[in-house]
Amino acid sequence: MKAYIRYYAIASCALVATFALWCAAAYWANTYWRAEYHEFIETKAHLASEITKPKVIISSGSNGLFGISAETLTEMGIPAFNFGLTAGLSPYVLRIADAIARSGDVILAPLEYEMYENTHIEEVVYTIEYDTDYFFRRVGAAQAALVFLKEGALFHATITRLGGVAKHEVAEWTQINPYGDILSNDGCVLDPAHPPAPSHTLVTPGAVSAAALENIAEFIDRCRARGVTFIATYPSRLYDKAYDSEVTRRNVAIIEEFYAGKGVPMLGSFEEFLYPMEDMYDTAYHLNARGREERTRVLAGYLREALGR
Repeated sequence: MKAYIRYYAIASCALVATFALWCAAAYWANTYWRAEYHEFIETKAHLASEITKPKVIISSGSNGLFGISAETLTEMGIPAFNFGLTAGLSPYVLRIADAIARSGDVILAPLEYEMYENTHIEEVVYTIEYDTDYFFRRVGAAQAALVFLKEGALFHATITRLGGVAKHEVAEWTQINPYGDILSNDGCVLDPAHPPAPSHTLVTPGAVSAAALENIAEFIDRCRARGVTFIATYPSRLYDKAYDSEVTRRNVAIIEEFYAGKGVPMLGSFEEFLYPMEDMYDTAYHLNARGREERTRVLAGYLREALGR
């Protein structure tokens, strides 16, 4: 009996040690990403602060960064700043928008569908380093452990980070104009023979998380209390035939019903912001320059109507 107890004790300790090393490797592998992206966020916050008049702040992951032109909106008479970042920081992107928005501003949130689902590893490792208050209030050690365990791509992430992929990504993403728009999304580099997989959130029954919706609801309430208007819209996404399904329609309806229940307008329609391959840049969420201009002009019309301009 004692031999079995000793065996299980050793096995348990080995599992705990392995998991600790797994988490440490993931954290260490993202060191460059965290530091460079923090600098990117600080740069955007500085640029946004220089716009003193009421403005539209685009708050989302990279679909907003690549897919909406704040410069074009401004030229069309709708002062705007693009604070699109990365969906991996969901829902932390809302925390960042909260920090820069002023009374009279409008937050336009084309949140990626995955932001309605769960916490991602990028949010965990970023907030551990730069916003511990948020980490302990919103994420917590237990949730962080689940994310580290669930996202089996950690070994892949470690390899790609060591291989310099993160440096390439951050270097590209930080090429922005004074309106926060990205400058490097010409053409289409996707392979039509190997298109990206459809969004897990859209094709998985019950994927929309009540906890994620609750977090967004709290942010909406905070905006209203500070005199900031919150407007939702759909993210840009590469069309996939998998979206022509009852599961997708139901998941989208849950999101739409949530915003309607909060009295928040949701601009456009799900189908309207699905795009063909030729309008995409390098992922299923990133529009190229042509797609971005088309989407921006469509959104401008909806924004004028919503804002009474």
